[in-house]
Amino acid sequence: MRRELIASPLGAPCVAPPWGTLSAVNLTTGALEVVELDDMLEDAIRAKKLKEALGEMAEEGVVQLFSPLDGSQPIVGVIGALQLDVLGERLTHEYGLPIGFDAAPCEILRWITSETPGALSRFVEKHRSSIATDSEGGYVFLAASVFSLSWTQEQNPEIAFIDIKAVA
Repeated sequence: MRRELIASPLGAPCVAPPWGTLSAVNLTTGALEVVELDDMLEDAIRAKKLKEALGEMAEEGVVQLFSPLDGSQPIVGVIGALQLDVLGERLTHEYGLPIGFDAAPCEILRWITSETPGALSRFVEKHRSSIATDSEGGYVFLAASVFSLSWTQEQNPEIAFIDIKAVA
């Protein structure tokens, strides 16, 4: 992938970072809601503002944040289309961040655990590009489709795939 070169405020050549791209998943069903949030933020201040806004909304329980292990952009989990609308409205009106929605890279997600020693770490390493962590450090499997999830579950009986994470 080739990015356009830009100049820093001091005139030094830079590469424009991919600021502001997010994805949203419905936490009720585990299915993708419509969404990859692509703000095309123009500067580091807005990127910081987006991170702070999402952090605040995660603390309030409006969204849940997932960080893919492969370093791709964070995924925002919402419970239904209404919360997605709330997210968009708040980012636009409270934080002044323009947004747009595109398809996300996964269709369904599940938290994963294992009682077999070493099984979870082996699974995570093998499927690194399809794993994210939640805000508490728990692992989440990002399935491209329902079929992919089903097949992965069959191939890995020592891994438990959980649709709703219990809160202690």
